[in-house]
Formats: sequence, structure tokens, C-alpha cells
Amino acid sequence: MHDIRALKWFSCACLVFCTGLSAATQFQADMIDSVHHDGTKRESKLYVKGLRYRTEQVENEQEVVVLVDQNEGLTRVLFTADKTYIEMASDDTQSLINDPFQAATFMEGLGEKQKIGSEEVAGYACDVYHVMYDTVELVKMWVARKFEFPLKIEMRGKFGRTMLLRDIKETAFEDDLLMMPAGYLKMQEPEVTKPELPGWIENLTEAPFLKPPFERKMAEGEMIRVKIEPGKGVRVQGRNETAGNSSFTSIPFRGSNPTYQPSMYTYNLSNEGQSWALTFKETPYEANDIVLHVNEGIITASVEYVDLGLIEIVLSGRELRVPVDPTENIDLRVVNLHKGKSVCTYTLMKDGVELSEERIGPIPLRTFTFDQEFENRSSTLSSSTQADEIVIQVRKGKMLVNVNQP
Repeated sequence: MHDIRALKWFSCACLVFCTGLSAATQFQADMIDSVHHDGTKRESKLYVKGLRYRTEQVENEQEVVVLVDQNEGLTRVLFTADKTYIEMASDDTQSLINDPFQAATFMEGLGEKQKIGSEEVAGYACDVYHVMYDTVELVKMWVARKFEFPLKIEMRGKFGRTMLLRDIKETAFEDDLLMMPAGYLKMQEPEVTKPELPGWIENLTEAPFLKPPFERKMAEGEMIRVKIEPGKGVRVQGRNETAGNSSFTSIPFRGSNPTYQPSMYTYNLSNEGQSWALTFKETPYEANDIVLHVNEGIITASVEYVDLGLIEIVLSGRELRVPVDPTENIDLRVVNLHKGKSVCTYTLMKDGVELSEERIGPIPLRTFTFDQEFENRSSTLSSSTQADEIVIQVRKGKMLVNVNQP
């Protein structure tokens, strides 16, 4: 059995996202992945042709082949020894979270990308870019002018890494090298065991509904509910009123069930006066109310409604255009309201013209794909783009779109 989440092939998957590829791009190269803190190096082969690419490497003494197709928006990981493979969207959250190179791509959205010079890498002239967050350099990239493709990427920080391409050959190879071979069995992710729910949920119907804003001191075992209203988020803050430890859970409910695992929304406050606050942006489409339960000690709960900004339902084939203030960040949240698959893409405009991918990122990183109802994704888009309009296009399914500039 392969440990899907532990695979390290993700270290090369960000390449296709870092810059737009020309349809005429075709080359092969050796890729060196070096970890800064311990000097570990890993080598793999890379084949690039247009909007597809392939890597070959060894993981746990087994050959692993990765096929990426930007047209389909799919990534396939092949285990050649037993002819099995896994398949996921190229913008799958798990791949983006687990790999520092893909994290580097997302850092472009956190900071400001700037061209800082020109250098030669592996015999090719490159433009050098870095992404800055305030005074901190997050990532640095060397992009070949001939290929419009990064030949070197450096990520800073504790988990810093360097990716370098060498021995680049502009030679032709068969398209079959980039295609899914026959005879492979598709693997499925193991089913996640349903979490055990705490016993206090059985008393949910006995909990009183309170209307914000309010502040209430609550002892161990007490529970309250707050109705979710259209266009309003719910901000909850719990403050420890005991000298010892206090704990509370605050979580959205749909009907009589929590929408998330309760343990993920349980907060321990170890010092008197310590507090924790969070804002729920769920709409009445997704949940009915917010429940707050004190598990231990005594807390003071402060609850208020907050404005969520624009909320619209967008159907397949439609688009939503929203004027925005170019000096403020944009909070974008999208929710799948379709029982099947939904797909949407956003872009940013300035004076009626779409901004370049260099400023807002390539389409795969601006595309959200959901397979289940009520799946959602949130992004904060930096004001550094100076966009004055955001456009959300739903390509499939049905989406709830929330745009806000707090």
C-alpha cells in the first residue's frame, strides 16, 4: 500500500504553475532538489512539452512517474512496479499544502513579485524574480526567456529548498511519454473514519438561542446557539475567567450535526484572561446556527454579527463581476452548492483590462474544483495587484460566491 500523502514527488509539480508555458516549449532535463537545512539532494528526470510534463524519480526504492496535463487540470502519479496510479486535480489542496515548492507559488499571492535582474542558468538567459512580503524575501525564481519556464527556484526560511535544472536538451520525444499508459489500476484514497462526536451534542435542542451582540459568562457544561442570518458572519470570542484551564468548542451546525470535526474547533485557554476569537463565514445555505459549548472552567463569551460583503449564487456558464477598491485586499470565498462537481475561475481587472498572469498567477492557481456539496475555498488577494474589479466565472455546477473587503 502506498502512502499517498507522504510522497515527495510534489517537489516538482509547482513548475507548471510558476509561469505560463508556451505551446511550443519542448525539452528534457535533470532536476536537482536540495534541502537547505540538512543538505539532502534528490535527482529526477523532467520532460516538458507544451502544457504537459513528466517527471521520473525513485521514492522508497520504487520508480514513481508523475504526469501533469494543464489542459485537463489533472495530475497522475504512477507506481510502475505494481502498475497502479492515483489521480487528482492539479490544484488539489493536499498537493499545495504538502510541498514547499508549490507553497512558493502561492507566496506570489501573499507578496509582491518583482524582476530584480538577469542571470544565466545552465547556459540559458534568465530573468530573475523575487517575491517580497514587507521586507522579507519569500522566494526567488530564474525564468528562462527562451522557454518562459523556471530553471531555478529558491525558497527561503526554515524549510528552504532549491530546485535546479541542468543538462537541458532541446530534443524531441514521443507524445506517448506524456500520456497515461494502458494497464494501470486507479487507486482510491482510503475512507476517512467518521469522528466520534462529543456527548454534549445530544443536548443540542435544549440550548437557548441568543441574538448578537451579547456578552455572557458561561460555566462548564453550558451551551448556547446563534442563528446564522443572510449576509452576516458570526464572530465568537471566549475569555478564560478562571485561574486554571478553561476550554470551549464553537462550531457551525447543519440540522443536528456539526459541519466539521468538533475537536478542530475546540480551544484551550490555560491562563486567566487569555482569549481566543474566530469568525464564521458560513451562510444559511451551508449551516443553520453556530453552537458554543463550555467544556471546562468558566469563560465569558462575546458574540457579534459581522458584515460579509457581497454574496451571490452563480450558475454554470455565468459570471459575476464585482467592482473593488484597488487599495484594499480582497477576501474571496466560494462554496459548492451543487451535489456533484463544480468548477469556477476568477480573474482580476484594471480599467477594464485583465491583468497579466505575472501579476495574478496562471489560470490553474485561480481555478477552484469541488467534488462534493458544501466544499469551500477561501483566498485573500493582495492589493499589490491594484485591481479595480474581480470577475468570477462558473464553468460547471453551482457556486456561492462571497467577495468582501474588510
